[in-house]
Amino acid sequence: MESRKLIASKILVAMGALSAVGTLFLWWLGTLPGEPENEVHRTVFGNIPGPLIALFYVAVSAFLFLVFYLFSLRARNWARGADERRLGRWKERIRELRRGLTMRTLLRDPAAGLMHSMVYYGFFILFL
Repeated sequence: MESRKLIASKILVAMGALSAVGTLFLWWLGTLPGEPENEVHRTVFGNIPGPLIALFYVAVSAFLFLVFYLFSLRARNWARGADERRLGRWKERIRELRRGLTMRTLLRDPAAGLMHSMVYYGFFILFL
């Protein structure tokens, strides 16, 4: 059961590695000669020195990997919890849904309740 829960974090790390390697591969692919010169075109990275372009691509690939790795840690943290039985307790669920939609707890404080209800009901009317 534990290996199944951790598979999401492993997939995310693999996606991070693939996106980092893919970014570096596309950078290398863009350096290959043989692209036709059109009369009207836009030069990508025009007037930017090569080392700065290299720094850009390395930084983008590192940050892509970092984003996926940190998200995998978050997914691993979510997977720590036990499975929950979600069937039943319909009366309690409907009561809590009504309390949430009518903002019972926020309306206790007059200032915060007024401000939140104006925003909430304004968006609700726009949605309708």
